[in-house]
Amino acid sequence: MSSEQQFRRYIDTIRQQIASESKLANSWEELAAALEGLEHWMKLVRKGEMKVWEKLAAALEGLELTYEEMQTQLEAAEAIEERLVEQNQQNRRNLFKKY
Repeated sequence: MSSEQQFRRYIDTIRQQIASESKLANSWEELAAALEGLEHWMKLVRKGEMKVWEKLAAALEGLELTYEEMQTQLEAAEAIEERLVEQNQQNRRNLFKKY
């Protein structure tokens, strides 16, 4: 192989390396852009998660209030039931007294 051919081969090798490095640089730029997009997406997800957690907290508060209302109603129903049982017993006693 002549010196000129070796020189051309050397130049071609350098061009290939430059092209390869350019592709690598482009790949790094694409990767950086993808990472930025991912970071942006993660921020949106975190915001969305916060909204979900806020909605869950509000729902739990609502359930707690509903539970407390139901508990109050149950206590009132038990008191009414107790009074009705007492009235029924009194009515029976009065009924048996007549006979």
